[in-house]
Amino acid sequence: MESPVVDVVEGKISGKHCKTSNNTDYFTFKSIPYAKPPVGVLRFAAPQPPEPWDGVRDGTKDCNICAQLDRESFQVGGLNFGFVPTVEDDGDWEPFLTKSPYDLLKQGEIHKVPYMTGYCDREGLLMMYSIHKATFDTLVRDKDFLSLLPFDLDNSQKTELQTKLKNIYLEGVNKYNESDFYAIDFFSDVDFCGGIFASAELISKHISPLYFYEFSYDGKLNYLKKKLNIDRKGACHGDEGGYLVKSGLLQGDITDTDRLVRERMCRMWTNFAKFGDPTPTIDEVITTTWEPLAETGFNCLMIDDKLSMKEDARTERTKLFQELFSKCSKR
Repeated sequence: MESPVVDVVEGKISGKHCKTSNNTDYFTFKSIPYAKPPVGVLRFAAPQPPEPWDGVRDGTKDCNICAQLDRESFQVGGLNFGFVPTVEDDGDWEPFLTKSPYDLLKQGEIHKVPYMTGYCDREGLLMMYSIHKATFDTLVRDKDFLSLLPFDLDNSQKTELQTKLKNIYLEGVNKYNESDFYAIDFFSDVDFCGGIFASAELISKHISPLYFYEFSYDGKLNYLKKKLNIDRKGACHGDEGGYLVKSGLLQGDITDTDRLVRERMCRMWTNFAKFGDPTPTIDEVITTTWEPLAETGFNCLMIDDKLSMKEDARTERTKLFQELFSKCSKR
């Protein structure tokens, strides 16, 4: 098939013919510049439109990687150096957030568009296979949940909260009969699910529809479990990505169920992008209507080897974090 050539504002660019895992044809275009290189007087300056070019630009190859992206050095928990939570002044150049995220969500100062969010059932597995392993092991040994909470608490609250945390996590459901299940559950919540549930509740008061999911399928395309060689059951943080985006990391044979879950995920996510509704029709692949959050309850699509709806996905764990976010944001 002849290489495609398209026109962009700055000139012509050639692409490449590719095929998906399902043998569907598509065209890809790479190395399309979106701004002038940030060098010289443009370093740390506002981006400027790219220069036009003559002829046909080669868009079949990856462009140079940004100089600041160094995956081998300065790793912090699997991520490069980040930054502390920052609220910028309105007068700053391109301020990103001028109020706290919690206040923005609570006050509805957000774009009013259909919204989808969710989590993997064992997000906290990530902590066992990163440089935070020592922190994980300390929690398993000492069971001191309170010291790991990212909240500024009064001393009068701490004793009661520590007792509540131990009751919730140590007496929780040990689904896979593991001695450290409570640590996995806690890090799932403190790092991911607590904020996900709290933000979804706030957003749902200003946006409709809001679609919420739990991904628990454990197959051969679970991305981070494969990448980090995680040998525990359940779906780790980021595992659903392997069913949405093709990766060279995910090689080898997969099962028919893996293919079905991949087809479901891709279908629902692209339906949401196209129609604002992930399940506009029901068929042999999409077997369940994904109901958005309602005024009561906390509707959640459970994504495993089968699809099912749960009327209220909130638990004592998530309710505790919603309460903590609400209390601590008022200070």
